[in-house]
Amino acid sequence: MSGMGRTLTLALAVALASVPGPGASARSLASLGYTVLRWLDRAEIVRHDLSVEVDPAGLTARFADDVTFVSAGAGDLYVLLGADAVLERVSGPEGQDVAFSRAYGWLSLPFAVYRIASPGIERGREFSLRFEWHVTPGTVRFVNPFVALHFFHLGFDALWYPHMPGEQFFHADVRVTVPAGYRAIADGELVGRETVDGGARERFHFRTPVPVMGMGLAVGRFREAAAIEAAPGAVIEAWAPVGWISSVDRAARDAAAALGFFQEKLGPLPVGRFYVAELPFPGGASYPSLYGLAYGGDLSFLEPPDETRWDSDLILAYLVAHETAHKWLGGMVGTPVVGSAWLSEGLADYLAYLALAAMKGEETSASLLYAKAYRPYVEGARGRPRALSAVELFDDDRDVLYQKGTLVFRMLHRRLGDEAFFALIRSFIHHHAGRVVTGQEFIDFADAFVREAGAAGAAGVHEPAGLRAFFDQWIKGTQTLDYALQVLEAGEAHLAFRVVSRGRLVEPGQVPVEVQLENGARLVQWAGLDETVTLELPARPVLARLDPDHWLADADPANNVWQAP
Repeated sequence: MSGMGRTLTLALAVALASVPGPGASARSLASLGYTVLRWLDRAEIVRHDLSVEVDPAGLTARFADDVTFVSAGAGDLYVLLGADAVLERVSGPEGQDVAFSRAYGWLSLPFAVYRIASPGIERGREFSLRFEWHVTPGTVRFVNPFVALHFFHLGFDALWYPHMPGEQFFHADVRVTVPAGYRAIADGELVGRETVDGGARERFHFRTPVPVMGMGLAVGRFREAAAIEAAPGAVIEAWAPVGWISSVDRAARDAAAALGFFQEKLGPLPVGRFYVAELPFPGGASYPSLYGLAYGGDLSFLEPPDETRWDSDLILAYLVAHETAHKWLGGMVGTPVVGSAWLSEGLADYLAYLALAAMKGEETSASLLYAKAYRPYVEGARGRPRALSAVELFDDDRDVLYQKGTLVFRMLHRRLGDEAFFALIRSFIHHHAGRVVTGQEFIDFADAFVREAGAAGAAGVHEPAGLRAFFDQWIKGTQTLDYALQVLEAGEAHLAFRVVSRGRLVEPGQVPVEVQLENGARLVQWAGLDETVTLELPARPVLARLDPDHWLADADPANNVWQAP
């Protein structure tokens, strides 16, 4: 075994030994393994030229990828490929075989690590290798791309093309050959379609660089629905699965509305033609990209964990809004596969609720946010949750990314106010487009941006120097905020109360207290912590509620409410 091979063995062994107890999930092992492999970079991928042949009815898929690397120095390459694929051959530019071996492919990992013999290319120079592999039902262990009869799909979770552990943007062309009667729907711009023996070949070109997790591919019997103009210069194509009841028309309309909202708030996208495709996934699934959205199956898993029967159209609109937000955060600006899920998912989810408010009304959006994010966060805070920065998309507790993550960005919105909040996100995307950035880079940028710009949010107080501490506490820490409403005196026409903190964390500024009167009237009074507020009222107070719109991630909202006896 080579010295680097021994290093890999030792590194993985140390990482896996650190998994806390026998209950750790396979996906947690995947997170650890991927993190360790980032230490082994020996090149950067800058281009993929993919040729794909898919026969959904025959249950076969073959791939060839001419990959262009930039060398990072001597040494073997370590390349990742999804565990469902079987790598058959690696060759050089002259067709000569290049030695490779499966370095690691443990049953618990959703990817295999291949060691490719050192190409001997000096640092900074480009070189290319051709990878050939196949996927069949017999090779599948994690993500089955043969989702239904006549339908095939590969998304980012399949790790379906070669990856290097250090994720960056790359250029790509994808050629897909399909049998007669089938269509390919792939990320990129369709720039050519030609007839070949027994079928067709379609070519998709990426006009702008794509992030490492940014390519998806679907093949099936699709029916094209009417295209929708989403915004000036933006068109959404809708594709429905033939033979299945489809919601794609509604999804496309929701995508158009969400796209219009985000373009106004976050700025334009570098492409103008998008797709929304529904597939008959055996379970609910969705795959966003800069160019489109593939979704389908039973989406009830997105409903809040309560007994309420939620409108399926609302759940679909929420899904579409969330995935549309990923065109900016994920498509234009990339985030690492491991290490910054709180940024990519927490921010996208909060932006989705803001878009949903514009699409379906503020009250509807607020109700869904309460049920999907706020209430589950409160229930989880009673246990021993991990720091948000430690949670990955592979992990069993990933739901906290969409619960606490959403609420953290809601509190950031409260601190800054509308104008500064959207200006921050817009500026962050503008300055980092075409790059993979970490959560820490976002924190550093936000800190510098807010110090320079200054802002006064809904709380009425802005503390630029406290923004870094805010992220340290809410992203990297596990302590909680717990405000309580203490009613000191209640009479026929007056109410005296105080807002106190019973937790370890506090947020700057005053908080609203909504008072409901016996005659049905409501009023809102703002109060600072430990400030005694006395109200003279036109009628008897019957109810008081602290932070009625849930701007704060309060771990115990039960003590936020007072009700007259």
